[in-house]
Amino acid sequence: MDARLRSAEFRAVAVLYHNGITTVAEGVCPGRIAHAVAEGEGFGFDPIFIPNDLDEDGEPVDTGEMGHISTHGKTFGQIEMSEKQQYSHRRRAISNLISNLDIQ
Repeated sequence: MDARLRSAEFRAVAVLYHNGITTVAEGVCPGRIAHAVAEGEGFGFDPIFIPNDLDEDGEPVDTGEMGHISTHGKTFGQIEMSEKQQYSHRRRAISNLISNLDIQ
């Protein structure tokens, strides 16, 4: 199967409404679907989702590119939770939300 047809991503949106101001941010974890279900931990799509590598700043690189941080083709279900958190779309959404806040 064409690799482009196996691409997938997790997306999360974080919203904060405070003092009449709505702040919205998104977090994305791009990756691909494995060819088979992998043994391991996790839930949901963890046994079949392989995240894209990350660059030196922790940002995802394009599919097929080698990054500074890598699961080396392992699914989320095959890596430790601490490693998985580096890729977290939820963490990225919250981090982006905090960055977007107009703090005075």
